Amino acid sequence: REVTVEAGAVFELSEVSRGAAFGDVDNDGDIDIAVTNANGPVRLLRNQSGSRNHWLLARLIGATTNRDAYGARVALLRKGRPPVWRRVAADGSYLSASDPRVHFGLGTDDELRAAPLQNLLVVWPDGSQETWAVTRPDQIMTLREGAGARGSRRPRANRFPQHHFQAPPNLRCFAEPSFGLLTIAPVAW
Repeated sequence: REVTVEAGAVFELSEVSRGAAFGDVDNDGDIDIAVTNANGPVRLLRNQSGSRNHWLLARLIGATTNRDAYGARVALLRKGRPPVWRRVAADGSYLSASDPRVHFGLGTDDELRAAPLQNLLVVWPDGSQETWAVTRPDQIMTLREGAGARGSRRPRANRFPQHHFQAPPNLRCFAEPSFGLLTIAPVAW
């Protein structure tokens, strides 16, 4: 449904914006947006729609990998559902750094009952894996490298299962898994 009229006066302004950073500024489970403007003030758009659904945030702290765990992958495992993958990153918009915590929307009470939460699986940038039990929704979990249940080391070539990209014949893909980058370049490059 269209909610522009209800969204507030800031959406009636005509400004030249340059970048946007996304994250849960007020730790209430929904995503807020900070927008930078050319020759104007920064606008913080706090999502005040109310948390009608459940959520989970995970903050990763690297010990042997990089401190902020950039490039790590996090999977939310729920009973009877395929894993939902997220990437630890702060990139996304021009000259902006977003919240590196990973956010999972979990749905309604009925959806939680139908597909209970089980674990978070972390694939650290070096390929090692750990899991943490998820005991309840609507929380911020801090996951420190080395503190979870250890799993096997995944082969380097299969570290990013959510990427299903087939490059056209005239392009090649170059992956840098430690940073979570995928570069697409012409064959002649």
